[in-house]
Amino acid sequence: MSNRLAWGILATGSIAGTFAKGVAKSQHSRLAAVGSRTQASAARFAAEFGVPVAHGSYAALLADPAVQAVYLPRCTRNTVSGQSAQRKRASTSCARNRLA
Repeated sequence: MSNRLAWGILATGSIAGTFAKGVAKSQHSRLAAVGSRTQASAARFAAEFGVPVAHGSYAALLADPAVQAVYLPRCTRNTVSGQSAQRKRASTSCARNRLA
């Protein structure tokens, strides 16, 4: 098992792609999963950026036990419930500092 922080990305837009490229270059982080509103969008993103798991819902990404931290490129009310995202973030405090 890797000591690198396992990131999940909760969207598939251009900002998420920029983040994925940064994680791919990191010595301390790795891409674990991507979540989208549709399986097709998640699968396209995963193929383009080398993400091993594509989830067709935001809830599935948040429930993925392999994901240690979640990146929310643009959080809107319709993206995820604040409580679910908050619980996931609580287990990964200071994750930003470990990314570089």
